[in-house]
Amino acid sequence: MSTMKTKSSCLATEARAGRRRADFKPAQRRGARIGIVGAVTVLAFPSLAVPQALGDTYLHSHSSSPGARPFELESDDDWYTVMQALSATITWDSENKADGATFPAYTMTEDKFAGNVIPVGRLFTGFTRAFGPGAFGSFTGTSGRGFSWVGGTPAMPRYYAKWTITAGGIVGSGPNARYSSRAWGNDPWPIMPEDLPDPNDPFFDMYVPVALEEGGFGLDDNIVSTGFSLSADWETAASTENLLTMDVTREEDEGGEMVTNITVTGNEDLDLSYFWLEDIESDPTTAPEDLITLSEIESLLVADLIDGTLDNPLNLGIFADNLATPDGLLPDGSVGAVHVDSAVHEAAVPEPGSLGLLALGGLGALRRWRMRHP
Repeated sequence: MSTMKTKSSCLATEARAGRRRADFKPAQRRGARIGIVGAVTVLAFPSLAVPQALGDTYLHSHSSSPGARPFELESDDDWYTVMQALSATITWDSENKADGATFPAYTMTEDKFAGNVIPVGRLFTGFTRAFGPGAFGSFTGTSGRGFSWVGGTPAMPRYYAKWTITAGGIVGSGPNARYSSRAWGNDPWPIMPEDLPDPNDPFFDMYVPVALEEGGFGLDDNIVSTGFSLSADWETAASTENLLTMDVTREEDEGGEMVTNITVTGNEDLDLSYFWLEDIESDPTTAPEDLITLSEIESLLVADLIDGTLDNPLNLGIFADNLATPDGLLPDGSVGAVHVDSAVHEAAVPEPGSLGLLALGGLGALRRWRMRHP
């Protein structure tokens, strides 16, 4: 786990990460293959009738249909394309609180693609939730939006989704003023029995591209907790295995100082490798020169997030080698699902200076009361 307290503490890391990034060569396109891509962004609310814009914390994400192949094959052109785009969905969730009030939680699932036979990209309905003012003048808001599209070729189509989630608010006045906002974008890709390269083979390989394209968190003095995360998981009837998690949080430590913590984790129980991709639509690559470690990914995030925003897209390919072929079914009839899920959160209370003024005012009133009532 990496921790940032000041900009100067990360200059050496930024220089090393910059050199490492420059060392990466763009992934070469080597044939018709497909992978899963995921990324997340949170943007400001465009049309809320509140004193100022909500949505300081944001994450921008992409995902794509996964690729699989028989584990004994290792050529660059043998990835099998998952075609179940018409059954794919995206789910939105949010939670909002302000000034001691908890507003109704929200969840909504919608189709990822339009069309009855051939998948067609569509604009997501998404959601916008805004509440306030609360009892002490606070507002809380969350949102999610995005779209899907079809790429590749007619013989080897690729299916993509791009979405944005936001969380933010405006803190009111008084010691009990506060808000808390959370939003999630959950993007599973189902894999049906017919999608497996060979259902009778006990093992197979999977390639999952994920892209953390853009993100950021609020830096106002009244924010006490904020952050975003992106995770990729492989779900079967037997278990859910994490493939990659990138988590960024900024919150007060015991001394009241805001500290940014960045963690990047994988799964030691699986045979996983990670590769640098040029962009989300790049073909899968397992070239040694494109290999990147979890610690290097973490260093790149630390260097890029010094100012609180992720400005350089991070496109990665997750290669899961020798996965066990599922022998059960999920409730929707699939043998498994690759989840590329994102989350954002933000919470705030009045600035300490504001509370200090309130305390001084109360002390002055108490002194006046005592002078009048000796």
